Amino acid sequence: MELALSEQLKERQGMEKKLQKLAKTMDYLERAKRQEEAPLIEQAFQKRLEEEKILHEQEQLVSSLLFACLYAVQITVGTHFCLLFLLAAGD
Repeated sequence: MELALSEQLKERQGMEKKLQKLAKTMDYLERAKRQEEAPLIEQAFQKRLEEEKILHEQEQLVSSLLFACLYAVQITVGTHFCLLFLLAAGD
Protein backbone atom coordinates (compact mmCIF):
# COMPACT_ATOMS: atom_id res chain seq x y z
CA MET A 1 0.00 0.00 0.00
CA GLU A 2 2.76 2.36 0.99
CA LEU A 3 4.65 1.46 -2.19
CA ALA A 4 1.60 2.30 -4.33
CA LEU A 5 1.20 5.69 -2.60
CA SER A 6 4.88 6.38 -3.11
CA GLU A 7 4.58 5.53 -6.81
CA GLN A 8 1.53 7.78 -7.16
CA LEU A 9 3.37 10.63 -5.43
CA LYS A 10 6.38 10.24 -7.74
CA GLU A 11 4.09 10.10 -10.75
CA ARG A 12 2.23 13.19 -9.60
CA GLN A 13 5.50 15.06 -9.01
CA GLY A 14 6.71 14.06 -12.46
CA MET A 15 3.49 15.31 -14.04
CA GLU A 16 3.76 18.60 -12.13
CA LYS A 17 7.32 19.08 -13.39
CA LYS A 18 6.18 18.38 -16.96
CA LEU A 19 3.31 20.82 -16.51
CA GLN A 20 5.66 23.51 -15.17
CA LYS A 21 8.03 22.94 -18.07
CA LEU A 22 5.14 23.16 -20.53
CA ALA A 23 3.90 26.38 -18.90
CA LYS A 24 7.38 27.86 -19.15
CA THR A 25 7.64 26.88 -22.83
CA MET A 26 4.23 28.42 -23.52
CA ASP A 27 5.33 31.60 -21.76
CA TYR A 28 8.42 31.81 -23.97
CA LEU A 29 6.31 31.25 -27.07
CA GLU A 30 3.80 33.95 -26.05
CA ARG A 31 6.62 36.40 -25.33
CA ALA A 32 8.22 35.65 -28.71
CA LYS A 33 4.86 36.13 -30.41
CA ARG A 34 4.38 39.54 -28.74
CA GLN A 35 7.89 40.62 -29.69
CA GLU A 36 7.27 39.52 -33.26
CA GLU A 37 3.96 41.39 -33.42
CA ALA A 38 5.26 44.62 -31.85
CA PRO A 39 6.78 46.00 -35.10
CA LEU A 40 3.57 45.16 -36.97
CA ILE A 41 1.48 46.99 -34.40
CA GLU A 42 3.83 49.99 -34.55
CA GLN A 43 3.67 49.98 -38.35
CA ALA A 44 -0.15 49.90 -38.30
CA PHE A 45 -0.18 52.74 -35.77
CA GLN A 46 2.13 54.86 -37.92
CA LYS A 47 0.01 54.17 -41.01
CA ARG A 48 -3.14 55.19 -39.15
CA LEU A 49 -1.39 58.33 -37.88
CA GLU A 50 -0.40 59.29 -41.44
CA GLU A 51 -3.97 58.67 -42.67
CA GLU A 52 -5.33 60.87 -39.87
CA LYS A 53 -2.84 63.61 -40.78
CA ILE A 54 -3.91 63.50 -44.45
CA LEU A 55 -7.59 63.57 -43.44
CA HIS A 56 -6.97 66.55 -41.17
CA GLU A 57 -5.18 68.43 -43.96
CA GLN A 58 -8.05 67.69 -46.36
CA GLU A 59 -10.58 68.92 -43.81
CA GLN A 60 -8.56 72.10 -43.32
CA LEU A 61 -8.47 72.66 -47.09
CA VAL A 62 -12.22 72.12 -47.42
CA SER A 63 -12.81 74.48 -44.52
CA SER A 64 -10.61 77.15 -46.12
CA LEU A 65 -12.35 76.77 -49.48
CA LEU A 66 -15.76 76.99 -47.83
CA PHE A 67 -14.72 80.15 -46.00
CA ALA A 68 -13.41 81.65 -49.25
CA CYS A 69 -16.68 80.81 -51.04
CA LEU A 70 -18.76 82.35 -48.26
CA TYR A 71 -16.60 85.46 -48.34
CA ALA A 72 -16.99 85.69 -52.12
CA VAL A 73 -20.77 85.39 -51.77
CA GLN A 74 -20.75 88.13 -49.14
CA ILE A 75 -18.72 90.41 -51.43
CA THR A 76 -21.00 89.64 -54.39
CA VAL A 77 -24.17 90.28 -52.40
CA GLY A 78 -22.67 93.46 -50.96
CA THR A 79 -21.67 94.68 -54.42
CA HIS A 80 -25.11 93.96 -55.84
CA PHE A 81 -26.72 95.76 -52.91
CA CYS A 82 -24.47 98.79 -53.48
CA LEU A 83 -25.29 98.80 -57.22
CA LEU A 84 -29.00 98.58 -56.47
CA PHE A 85 -28.69 101.41 -53.97
CA LEU A 86 -26.81 103.57 -56.50
CA LEU A 87 -29.37 102.83 -59.19
CA ALA A 88 -32.20 103.68 -56.82
CA ALA A 89 -30.49 106.88 -55.71
CA GLY A 90 -29.98 107.91 -59.33
CA ASP A 91 -33.68 107.82 -60.06
